[in-house]
Order: sequence, then structure tokens, then C-alpha cells
Amino acid sequence: MENSLFEFEDLLNTDGFLSGANALSRDIIDNPIIKKYINDPKCAIILYENPPYAETTSIEFQKKKQGKESSDWKQNFIVTEMKKEIKGATTNDLANAFIWSGFKYFLRDELDSYIVFSPIKYWKSQHLIQKKFIDGYALNRRHFHAPTDACVSLISWSNQNDTTTTQISLKAVDIIDNKIENQGELVAKKCFNMISSKLYEENRASDIEGGILCDLNGLESDPKQNKKLSANPSYNNDKNDGIIGYLATDSFGLDNPRLHSCLTIGTKFNGHGFYMRRDNFLEKLPVFAASRYPDHCNDWKVMSFIMKTADKADEYLADIKSGILDKFLLRTMFWISLSHYPHLRSLKGSDDRLYINELCFDGDTLAMQTMQDFINKGYQLTDTEKSLLDEFHEILKFVKTTDEYNSEFKYGLYQIDEEINIKIQQGTHSNGEPKMAFKYGDLNNIIKAFKLKVKEYYKENLVDTLFEYEFLK
Repeated sequence: MENSLFEFEDLLNTDGFLSGANALSRDIIDNPIIKKYINDPKCAIILYENPPYAETTSIEFQKKKQGKESSDWKQNFIVTEMKKEIKGATTNDLANAFIWSGFKYFLRDELDSYIVFSPIKYWKSQHLIQKKFIDGYALNRRHFHAPTDACVSLISWSNQNDTTTTQISLKAVDIIDNKIENQGELVAKKCFNMISSKLYEENRASDIEGGILCDLNGLESDPKQNKKLSANPSYNNDKNDGIIGYLATDSFGLDNPRLHSCLTIGTKFNGHGFYMRRDNFLEKLPVFAASRYPDHCNDWKVMSFIMKTADKADEYLADIKSGILDKFLLRTMFWISLSHYPHLRSLKGSDDRLYINELCFDGDTLAMQTMQDFINKGYQLTDTEKSLLDEFHEILKFVKTTDEYNSEFKYGLYQIDEEINIKIQQGTHSNGEPKMAFKYGDLNNIIKAFKLKVKEYYKENLVDTLFEYEFLK
């Protein structure tokens, strides 16, 4: 018995394929043992698939392999056949090749079925399959050799076609203290429209060539450090439709929001976003707010399950025109202007232009003017909003006394945290390493507490509406 024991990982190579075999090759399909069952009309086939999760365009996959080698699997028979029927980025996901091939080559009629253990995007946003849902579970991926809490679905599909169902219900199950815990139902809804397809805007005739490129940290890109500069920046300082920032948010997914969504003062270094302007920023800011949902609701039932969409964009834009969403738009701007998640910085560009952060409450900014306009029209700040404003102005009051303060700039919380709330050397450790501590210890403590309050404001005032209009789905 001892000699027969083995680890499952011993069957796999470093890419998650079977050692000594290739499940994406034609040899698997033509294998006589498998063919015997497929060709037997008295045999009902039930497939179980636990495919590799890696998406070849993801950061995680690229870290494992470099260059051409990272996409070698795309040359396999099943992948080339899949591309004849499936178009677009869906074919970049290794798991999809396995899932697609199961239905294509191994299931024959409506009596066959397929149990798939995989993140739900293959059905929810990629629409890889249109089959009848039988039953399913939502599970915490951490319990299956994954390093993070995230949702992975375990779904039984019939081989019957179903082109009408747009939502399914999964039983949520977690393991707490080594005991199975049922956590209710999760409703998975299909996603159809990416935010970029409905809410991005093209450049305007009044824009001119120029401006600066920014890294994700909000600083101007340095061509010597960032080798991925590919965008062509524009500049517009018009008082009506001038550019005040650049917003980019990728795909449907919410995973890795710090990498896949940004709000910066200049054009994102590789583009793939749009310019926020004085005359459109209010309606655009919820796009960024939706992308930061995982930072506020970090639950396994959110990650890899909830997605961002523009599926109700038409209704959203119509309700903006009617005034129904005025309060929501103001509160989204209020959160943006106090949060550290937008990486907007005031800075002096290499083009000798001064770029000012207008979405903060430091003096006579666009955000301050807009809030005052709403107040003049009858909006009354809540006690929470008054308190948050008072606290931010106390932070600003101290910031303006520091050596690092630049009187030409307008400061939001992110820039304060990055450029004022700095660490300095205060002694040396026994191993000779410098001992670093916050230069302004009280400021750091105040900022930490303030961030938590701004997060609560987001959850209490933005989340419900973001779901209602399917920015979150």
C-alpha cells in the first residue's frame, strides 16, 4: 500500500499539465480508451474538470514564464480549433481551452453532463458556454491550495443548450474552524457591456498634443524607468471642457484593482482609458468608485465573483439628466475628493506646466466649487460629511506647516500620504540597517484613522447605487 501512495502534484508539470501527456492535444481526443466510451450509446458521460486557472495576460502567469514561451500552449490542437469558434480575449485564458474542449469533443447528447470547478468568469462575462445549469456551489478558493480568499464555482452543467438564462444561484459554502459553514445563496448574473464600451469618451477637437504620461503611482512617467510607455498624451486647459485627470479601468474583473484601475493627473503611461473633464467628471467618477469595491468589501464572495459593468449605462445616463442621481453623484465626488485611492497629484510636469489636483478640498478647487453649487441648490451636508471635511481641513492645516509642503500645489489625501507623511531615519538597528520612523507620527495616526472613516462613507453611501445601476454586478 505504501508504494501506491503519491501526491496529485506528482502527476503535473510546472504548467499544470499532466506529466507525459498533453490534454490539449489531438492524441487525447483520439485515444482509443476514451473513444470506446464516447462511441458507446449505452454509456452516459459525466465529465469533471478542474482546469488550470492562469490567464496568460495576467501578472501571475507572466512572472512564471517569459516572452514567447509563456504562450506556447496556444499552439496546441484544441486551442487552434477553439479559436475558429471563439474570438477575442477569451482564448487567452488557459482554463477556457479545457472547458470548451470538454463540451466540444467528449459530450454527445443531452443526457451527458459536465462538472466544472473554476472561477465563474467563463460563464458570467466570457460567455464561453451556453448550457443548462443543473446545480452549483460557490466555494472559498483559499481551501484549494490558493494563497488568497476568492470565489471559485463548482457547477454541474447539462449538455442541453440554454441561450436565455442570464442568472443562476449558487450555494455559498466556506470552512470555518475546520467545519463546513453554509453562507446562503449567491446569485451570479451574466455581464454584457464593459465600462469602456459605454462610458469611455474619445478625445475632443479642442484637445492639443502634449501633456504628460503618468505611472500608476500618479507621478510623471520616466522613460528611463518605465519601458512600457505607449500612449500619446493630450492637453486641454479650457475652462469649460478642460482635462482634469485620466481614468482607466480594465475588463469586467475586480481582481488586483491597484493594477487594473487608476485615476491620475496625466495620461496613463499605456493609455486604455479616457480623459475626465470639467464638464463630464461627475458622471464618470462612479466608474472609478466601482473599481475600488474590493478595497472596501474584501470578502471571498466578492473576489472573482462580483464584476464591474456598464449593463445599465443607458438608464444611468437618463437618470442623470432627470436629476434623480444628483445626490449620488455629489457623494461619489465627495468620496473621491477625500479618499487615498485616486492617485491624483499636483505636480510640475516636464513640459513646464503646473498640473493641479482639482478633485480635492484644498482651497478653491473644482470639487469645492461643485459641492458649494449643490449646497446652493438645497443640498444639506450630513453630520458625517461635515465631520469628514473638518478632519481633512485639520490635516491640511498641519500639512501646510511642514517642510515638504509646496504652496503651489493643491493636496488630496493620497499626495499627503505619499509626500508629506514620510519616514526618516531615526537611529540604526543592531545589524547596521537604518531605523526608519514616520517624521510626523501624529499625522500618520490621524491619516490611518481618517482612511477608515472614508471607507465607511463609501460603504454607506455608494455601494447600493453602484449595484442598482450594475456598475457592480
